Amino acid sequence: MSWNEEPLESIYEHDKDGAVWWFDQKAFECKVHESWRKYDMERYRDPCNGQINLNKTAFKNDGPPWITKLHYPFPFKRMEAQQGFFTIAGRLDTNHAELIGDLLQGDETGKYIIPKENKQEILKRLRIMGVLAQSLDYPGADLVGSELAEQLKTKN
Repeated sequence: MSWNEEPLESIYEHDKDGAVWWFDQKAFECKVHESWRKYDMERYRDPCNGQINLNKTAFKNDGPPWITKLHYPFPFKRMEAQQGFFTIAGRLDTNHAELIGDLLQGDETGKYIIPKENKQEILKRLRIMGVLAQSLDYPGADLVGSELAEQLKTKN
């Protein structure tokens, strides 16, 4: 799942409420390492490089439901603009927010809702401050492509 450290991103979808999920990344990383002991992830450690080989457990139905933050070594423009990062989980059908919620407690995680009725006023104020969709690389090429595909389906 992709995350970004730029909470304004959720404002740019006008037709629905925005949700800003947040979590304490330092607490998350600490508790991820603790949870890996519970799942005995050490058995997947590669003796040559000392790294845990997630390929041996990832995306298997019977694998442990671990989650971790992915440190992507080659950031791309959109990722940099949105100050983004990724989480990956051991099972494909895993809800990342639930796993994060299971690891963290109280003030370590939460969610803010931005009602769609408030978005236009917020966007107006952001424009005055010089914060524009282009500065967040929104919409990205994936969203533009999806929209074009939808328009073509409608015409045909």
